[in-house]
Amino acid sequence: MLLEFGATLIMSALRNPFVVANFALLAIVQWSGLSSVVQAEPNELEVKSWVEQLASSDFQVREASTENLIQSGRSVIPAVRDAALSNDLEVSDRACQILIRLYDSADERTHLQARQALQQLAESQHGSATVARDALQEVLAWIQRHSGEYDVDMTRPDHPVVVVRLDRTRGIDPGFSGDGIQNADLAKLQKVREIRELTLENRTTMTDEGLRHLGRLKQLTSLNLRRTQIRGSGLAHLAELPELQTLDLAYCRNLGENGIKTIKKLSHLTSLNLDATSNRWSHDDIWQQHIRSCVHEKFLPLKDHSLRELAELRGGITDEGLQHISEMPALNRLSLVSSRITDSGAKSIAKLPNLEWLDVSRTAITDVGVESIADIPTLKALHVNFVPISGAGIVRLGKLADLRELGLSGTVVTAADLEKLQGLKKLERIDLASTRLSDELVEVLLGFPDLCEVNLANSKLTFKGVAELAEKSTNIDLTQALIAAGWGKVYEAGVLESLDLNYQQLTNSDLAQLEGLKDLKYLSLNRTQISDDGLQSIGKLDNLVSLSLASTNITDVGISHLKNLIKLTRLDLHGTKTTFGGVIDLLMRSQGRTLREAISVARMSRRADAQGLKLDPEFVDLRGFPVTDADLEALATLSTLETLFLLGDSITDQGIAQLTPLEHLKQLWISGKQITGQGLATLNSLKHLETLWFTDTSVTSDDLVHLSALPHLKCLNLSGTRLTPHVVETLSEFHALELLIIDSLAISDEDVTQLGLANPALSVVQSQKRALEAVRAEAQTIHRMSDPSFSPERAVNVVVQEHPLVTDFGSQYFEQAVELNCGVLPLLPSRWKELATLTDVLLHGVNQPAAAMRVLPELSQIKKVSLYRARVTDADLVHLGKVTSLEDLDLQRTLITDVGFEHLRNLKRLRSLSVGGYGTEIHDPGMKFLAELNQLESLSLYRTSISDAGLIHLRGLKHLKGLVLGEVKVDEGLTHLSKLENLETLDLSSTKVTDASLRFLFGLKNLRSLDLGSTLVSENGVAELQQHLPEVKISFRPMSEKARTAKADLAELGVKAFWSSGQGFNGADLTKADNLGPAMSKVLELKGLRMLNLGANTTDTTLEKVAVLTQLEHLSVADATLTGVGVQCLSRLDHLTHLYLRRCQLSKEALANLAALKRVKSLDLTGAKLPQHGIRHLGELSKLEWLGLSGVDYEDADLQSLHSLTNLKELVLIDTPVSAAGLRTLAGLNSLRMLQVRNTQVRMEDVADLENALPECRVILFDIWPE
Repeated sequence: MLLEFGATLIMSALRNPFVVANFALLAIVQWSGLSSVVQAEPNELEVKSWVEQLASSDFQVREASTENLIQSGRSVIPAVRDAALSNDLEVSDRACQILIRLYDSADERTHLQARQALQQLAESQHGSATVARDALQEVLAWIQRHSGEYDVDMTRPDHPVVVVRLDRTRGIDPGFSGDGIQNADLAKLQKVREIRELTLENRTTMTDEGLRHLGRLKQLTSLNLRRTQIRGSGLAHLAELPELQTLDLAYCRNLGENGIKTIKKLSHLTSLNLDATSNRWSHDDIWQQHIRSCVHEKFLPLKDHSLRELAELRGGITDEGLQHISEMPALNRLSLVSSRITDSGAKSIAKLPNLEWLDVSRTAITDVGVESIADIPTLKALHVNFVPISGAGIVRLGKLADLRELGLSGTVVTAADLEKLQGLKKLERIDLASTRLSDELVEVLLGFPDLCEVNLANSKLTFKGVAELAEKSTNIDLTQALIAAGWGKVYEAGVLESLDLNYQQLTNSDLAQLEGLKDLKYLSLNRTQISDDGLQSIGKLDNLVSLSLASTNITDVGISHLKNLIKLTRLDLHGTKTTFGGVIDLLMRSQGRTLREAISVARMSRRADAQGLKLDPEFVDLRGFPVTDADLEALATLSTLETLFLLGDSITDQGIAQLTPLEHLKQLWISGKQITGQGLATLNSLKHLETLWFTDTSVTSDDLVHLSALPHLKCLNLSGTRLTPHVVETLSEFHALELLIIDSLAISDEDVTQLGLANPALSVVQSQKRALEAVRAEAQTIHRMSDPSFSPERAVNVVVQEHPLVTDFGSQYFEQAVELNCGVLPLLPSRWKELATLTDVLLHGVNQPAAAMRVLPELSQIKKVSLYRARVTDADLVHLGKVTSLEDLDLQRTLITDVGFEHLRNLKRLRSLSVGGYGTEIHDPGMKFLAELNQLESLSLYRTSISDAGLIHLRGLKHLKGLVLGEVKVDEGLTHLSKLENLETLDLSSTKVTDASLRFLFGLKNLRSLDLGSTLVSENGVAELQQHLPEVKISFRPMSEKARTAKADLAELGVKAFWSSGQGFNGADLTKADNLGPAMSKVLELKGLRMLNLGANTTDTTLEKVAVLTQLEHLSVADATLTGVGVQCLSRLDHLTHLYLRRCQLSKEALANLAALKRVKSLDLTGAKLPQHGIRHLGELSKLEWLGLSGVDYEDADLQSLHSLTNLKELVLIDTPVSAAGLRTLAGLNSLRMLQVRNTQVRMEDVADLENALPECRVILFDIWPE
C-alpha cells in the first residue's frame, strides 16, 4: 500500500517551510509530454554561469538560463540540486522546476538521476523539500484518487514503487473516480518506471491507444488487462518491455487474430491468459466451421513461442489450434477447461516436452486421449474432471510417476482403479467429488503416503477407516457424501485444518468427536440436523476462523456456546433460527467486537426477534443489513447512540416508533417505502436531531409539518419523497435549516428562491448529483486547495469534518467513491467505524490523537498506522496494542518511552516498525519487548537511546531484512547482528562503529546495502568488509583521522556533529550536552559551522561565544532565558538567516535587539514568553519571509506592527488569542501566501473576508484531526 501519500499531504499543510512551495510553477511543470532532453555537454563554467543567472533581475535572462539547463540534461543535475537548496526563493523554485522537467525525461539515466536529486531534496530540511516531495508523490496521489493501490520495495534505500493495482473490481460512482481513467492518463505511470507488476483489470474505457504510454516501463514483468477493450494492435507497444513475462487478456472479447500475431513479438512472455477471448458462439454447423477455421488461424502466430503458461478456458480452441500450441516447447502450464478439443488434440498436448500442469476438464477427451496424456512424464498436476473416460483410461495415469495433484471428480473411477494408481507415491491432493465410491475407498487412499487433501463431496461411503484418513489429511470435503451410520470415535487427534460435512446426518454426539481437532480452522455443517447442544463441542475448537451453520436448526441459545471462538472471521447463519439480537450479543458483548465487525463476520438472511442487545455505541450503520422492526426495538437500548443508518423495505412506522428513546440521536438516515407520515411524526421527540435523511419513503408534503418541532435540524434530505409546491410554505418555518436536498420536479426555481428569502442561510440542492457538486465546490471554496494532490473526494470529506450538517451526505459518497482501503482520513475519529475496509491510517503531526487511538482497536482491517510526529504517549499505546491485525507501525518522533513499548508485545503480525527521533525515549529495557515481535522484517531504531546491550534482544528476529541504527550509540553490540541471517539492508550512519566491530558483519551473506556514513570506520575497514561481502553496496564518506577524532571527542561531551565530505563539520547539536562550557569550547574550534542547536542551558554568555562562528546561517535556541546582551551579539553573524527561539523567555531588550538582525528571513518564536506588546519590535525585520508565533500571547492591535514586513510569505498564529479584529490588520500583507490560525478565535466568515483581501493567501483554519 501506500505508502507516503498521506505524509505528503499533511506535511505540505503543517510544515514550516522557509521557502513557500510555488504551486503555480508546479502546475506549469506537470506532465507535459516532455519526451526527451537534448544531452548537450556544457562545460563547468557554463553550468555555473547559468545557475548564477537564475538569480538575475532580468526575467528574460532567468528564462533563458532555465531553458539552457533543461536542455543540457543530466550533466547539470548536481549543480541544479545544489541550487535548489539556495536561500534565494527565485533560484530555489527554478531549480526545482528544472529537476522536475528532467524527471519527466524519456532518457532513462536522466530520469533516474533527477529522481535521486528530488529525493535528496525531499529528505532535506530546506523549503524546497515540499516541492520535491509533491513532485515525487504526484503520481501516487493520482493512483489513490482512482481507488488504486501501490507497493514499494522497502529493501532498496530509494523505496521505488514496484506494484500498481488500478483494477476496477467494485462498483464506483463514476462522478468521482470510478472508471475515470482514460488512455492518456496512463502517461502518468511513466514517472514510476520501476513498476514490475501493473493491474488495469475492468478499466472498460481503456483501449489499445492507452498501451503506448507503457513503453517506458522497462522493468514491467506482469501486466493484467482483463476485461478491457483491447483489440490487439496496441500490444505492439509491449514489445518495448524486455522483462514482460506475464500477460492476462482474459475476457478481452474484442481480441482478434492480429492481436495474437502481436503477442508473437513478445519474446520474453512466459505466461498468457486468453480465457474467454472468443466472443462468437453458435450452434449452426456452418458457423461452427467458420469458428474452427478462425481459431485454428488464431493460434498460428504462437508457434515456437517461449510461453510457459497458457490459459484458454472457454476460449473456443480446437484440435487445430492445439497443433500450433504443441510447438511451444517452453509451455509448462495449460488450461483448456470446457474447450472443444478431442483425443486428436490430446496427441498435440503430449508433444509439449515441459508440461507440468494440465486441466482438460469438461472436454470430449476419452480413454484414447488419456493414453496420450499419460505419456507426458513431466506432469505434476492433472485435472480430467467430468470427462467420458473409463476405469481403464484412469489406470493408464499410473505412468505419471511425478504426479502431485489429480482431479477425477465426475468420473466412473472405482476403488480398484485407484488401487492400481498407488504407484503415484508423490500424490498429495486428489479430487473424487461426485463419484460412486464407497467405504472401500478409504483403505485405498491410505496407500498414498503423501496424501493430505481429499475431496469426497457427493460421494457414497460409510465411515469405516475415515478416522485414519483424518489423522494424515489436512483438508477433507465430505459435502453431500452419503455417509452411513457408524461415526464412532472418529477424530481424536489428527492434523485436519478444513472439514466440510454439509448435508450429513449428524447428531450432537457426532459433533463431540470433533473436539480433538485442535488445528481445525474451517468447518462447514450446512443443512445438517445438529441442534443447539451440539455447538458446545464446536465452541471448544478455538482455532476456527470460518464456521458455516446455514440451514440448520440453530437458535440464539446455540450460538451463545461460541463465545470463545474469537478468531472467527466468518459465521454463516443463513436460514437458521438465530436473531439479530442474539448474533450481535455474541459477537459484540461476548467477544468484544464492534457492530461493524459483527456485521462483517455474520452472514444472516432472516431476522425475528432482537432481544438481549445491551450495548452503548455512538454510531450504528446497518446499511446492507436486512433490519426489521423487531431489530429496531433492540437498538432502542443504545442510550448513547448519536448516528444511525437504516436502509430496508422491511422497516415500517411501527419500527420507527421504537427509536423514540434515542434522545441523544443527532444524525438519522432512514429509507423504506413502508414508512409514512405516521412514522415521521414519532421523530419529533428527537430534540437533538441535526441531520435527517428521509429518502425513498411514502412521506408526503403535508407530513413534513411534524419536523417543525425539531429545533436543531440543519440538514434535511427528502430525495425520493412525493413533494408538492406548497411544501415551500412548511419548510419556510424551519429556521435552523442550512441544507435541503430534494429531487422533486414539482419544486420550481421560484419556490427555491422563496425558501431563500425566508431563510438566507439555507442552501437548496435539487438532485443528488447537484448536491454532491455543491459540497465539493464548497470544500474547494473553504479551503482554497492549491495542492494539486488534494482531490475533490478528500475535499468532500473535509466538509464532512467541518460541517456536521452534511456529515452523512459527504461520508456516504466519499466511501462509495474510493472504497477507503487506504488513505489520509480527515474524518473525525468517531466516524471511522463506518469504514469497514479501512487498512491504513496516517496521523502525522496530530496534536491530540487520544480520540483516534481509542477508535483504532474497533477497525478490524487495519494493517498500517503511521503516527509520525504525533503527540502520542505511553497511555495511547494501550489502545494501539489491541490492534492485533497491525502489520506496519511508524512511531517516529512521538513521546513514547520504554513503558509504552511494552504494549506493543501483542502485535504478533507486525512486520515493519519505525521508532525513534526527537521526543522518543526508548532505552535498552524497552528492547526486550521487541524480541516477541518475531515476524518483523523491517525495524528502524533511528535516534533512539539504546546501546550495545540493547541489541541482544534482536537476535531472535530471524525474518528481519532491514535494520536502521542511524545515530544510535552502538559499536561492539554488532556481534548480536551476526545472527540475523536474512538481513539485507543495514544503516549504521552516525554511529560509533569501528573497523573492529565491522568484522561482526562478515557472516551476513544476504546483506546488500550498508550505510556507514559519518562513522569511525576507516577506508581499510571498508575494504576488508568488501572482501568478505563482495555483493554489498556500501555508502561511506571517509573522514580524516583528525576529523574522526574530533567527532569522537565531541560525542563524549554529548555533542552531535554533522560532517559533510565537501564542507567538513557544518553543524552541531548541543541540546544534550551536560556540561555546556567544555562542549562549547570544542564546538567553537569548528569555524565552518553553518548550523547550531542549543538547549535550555544557553545564556547570554553562550551567545557571546557563538558570535565568533561567522559562517553561521541557522541558529536554534530552545527553552532558554535571554536578555538584550546576548541577542545583541548575534548581530555580528552576517550570514544568519534562520533563527529559532522556541519556548524561550525574552526580555524587552532582547526583542529590541532582534530588530537589528536585518538579514534574518525566518524567525520562530513558538511558545516563547514575551513581554506585553513584545511582537511590535518584529516590524523592523524587513527581510522576514516566515514568522512563527504559535502559543505566543499578544493583542490583536500588536499585529498592526507586522504591516512593514513586505516580504512576509507565511505567518503561523496557531493557539494564539487572535480574533477577527486582528485578522483584519493583516489585510495589507500583500506578499502573504499562507496563514495558519488553527485553535484561535477566528471564524469561517472572518477567513472569507481576509481571502477576499488577499486572494493568493491560503488560510488554514481547521486542524486535520480535531479532538
